[in-house]
Amino acid sequence: MKGGVFARNGQTQVEFHLMRLPQAARYALQGMVYLAKQFEGGFFLVEDVAKARKLPKNYLSKIFQRLGHQGFLVSRRGPGGGYALARPARDIPLSTIVRSLGEPRRAGRECLLELRGCGGHHPCLVHEAVLRSEKILRGILERASLADFARNVGGSSWT
Repeated sequence: MKGGVFARNGQTQVEFHLMRLPQAARYALQGMVYLAKQFEGGFFLVEDVAKARKLPKNYLSKIFQRLGHQGFLVSRRGPGGGYALARPARDIPLSTIVRSLGEPRRAGRECLLELRGCGGHHPCLVHEAVLRSEKILRGILERASLADFARNVGGSSWT
């Protein structure tokens, strides 16, 4: 479980993340949202997507290649080439993108408080809350499309 510590009004606050998507899935979602927010049918160079999203170009290129092999993206060589969505963003569930690049790391497998004996048949109160939260997040990923996600991502840095 990753997290961070920050100070607010002189008090230390602890921020933590219960479920974290693999880096490849996060980059894939950012790149695909960028493509989804552009005009339909356009092809974009990996370099341009990487620069716009401040992602490492070589890693994003490998991710886009994988997404192409899995049918999420199409590529075209030559002038006017690059990558584009293989089908409309509304037809791409977020969960399929995430699963194609690795499952999220789950905090629910281990006790958040590292209590011995917690889990399985004897979960603590916090453990059960984490599992419920993960179930909600998984449900959102199953129901939401790339188009839904792109609509809810704001700011001019996405276009």
